[in-house]
Order: sequence, then C-alpha cells, then structure tokens
Amino acid sequence: MRRATTFAAKVARAAENLEVIKICFPKLDFFSKPSHMEITVQDLRQKLEAGEPFVFIDVREPWEFEEFNLGAQLIPLNTLVNSMADLEDKKDDLIIVHCRSGARSGMAQGLLMANGFKNVLNVKGGVIAWQEAFGATKP
Repeated sequence: MRRATTFAAKVARAAENLEVIKICFPKLDFFSKPSHMEITVQDLRQKLEAGEPFVFIDVREPWEFEEFNLGAQLIPLNTLVNSMADLEDKKDDLIIVHCRSGARSGMAQGLLMANGFKNVLNVKGGVIAWQEAFGATKP
C-alpha cells in the first residue's frame, strides 16, 4: 500500500510540474507534432546500435530512470529550463528526447525548439513503446 501512495504522490508532483510549464509557456503546442519530428523506437535502436552521434535526453523523474533507462542523460522535465545553458553548444546537433509515453518528452521538445534548438526528435511512445517492442532489453 505504501508503494501505491508513494507512486501516487510522485505522479501528482509530475502533473503539477507539467501545469507550471504550461502556465509559463502558454503559446507552446506540446501535443500536435508532425511525424517528421518523432522517431520510432526501432529507428532509435538502429541509431544507438550504429553508434550514431546525437544528444540523448531522458526527461522522466529520477525514480523512473532508476527502474529502467535507455542510457540517456537524465534531465527531468522540471529541470530542463535550468539546464538549457549546459546544452547551449548543442543547438545545431541532433537531440533525441524521451520519457515514459512521449508526452513529457513532447513538452521538452517544444521547450528546446522554442529556445533555438533546431533538430529535436521525440521518441514516439517513449519507454512504453520500447518495452513493448524489445522487452526489458536495453540498448
């Protein structure tokens, strides 16, 4: 029962963070992205296996990252704005963002693009899609 309560509290905190971002960036449309701005988990796996260079960011919470991760750099969505300066030299690089389902990473994609990052892809379906396609196999 304690796990459910803890999980519920974490989900509630994540939802509050998303609301703050929506309030701070009201003109950003986080949910209607053209398909050319997404990458499938199959294409992501090919890039990872081929060793192609790109910046790979996981915008989930640390507890989600600890449970299962794809080897991306952890920058939770609620800290992304404060981390922009660290990514400044990557504005022209390919950046791939992911989360659990693609919703938070879609928001991260919007934030990055609104701040001048030119080539940002969202992993369609996030970790859920990865696990459906490849199970618990990590890249």
